Amino acid sequence: RWRQVDIGDAQDADGFGTGAAIGDFNRDGLLELCIARGESKVQPLSMYQVPFNQNNWLRVFPITRAGAPARGAIVTIEANGRLQKRVIDGGSGYLCQMEPVAHFGLGEVDSVRLVSIDFPDGYTHILEEDVPVNQQLDVAHPLAL
Repeated sequence: RWRQVDIGDAQDADGFGTGAAIGDFNRDGLLELCIARGESKVQPLSMYQVPFNQNNWLRVFPITRAGAPARGAIVTIEANGRLQKRVIDGGSGYLCQMEPVAHFGLGEVDSVRLVSIDFPDGYTHILEEDVPVNQQLDVAHPLAL
């Protein structure tokens, strides 16, 4: 059975949503939600933020040899004995596109043991030392180093 839930502050009574994107638009490590409208008439964007918290995070931005986002790359991290994976995709919704960054929420974990980026052309870049958290790593293709 389906039941309607109260969505609280996310309720936009006057809006006609046509697309939404999630990203760290202000670069504070917390993801924001941007809702775009206007398919049938001009309407403003809506931006939603979560309250600041003490959770740790890591963002990985893989870059091709030509300097573009590495769409199709698979980013894997190991932190506190746990693996997490993200795929850098070319788009993920109707009339919207997410940022080409792998965002990992880490909670209280304060370092990452391994970061591995599998590029679409078969090359891999691995960082195996303790990687500090609460930062964005821009990782170039191995042949661009």
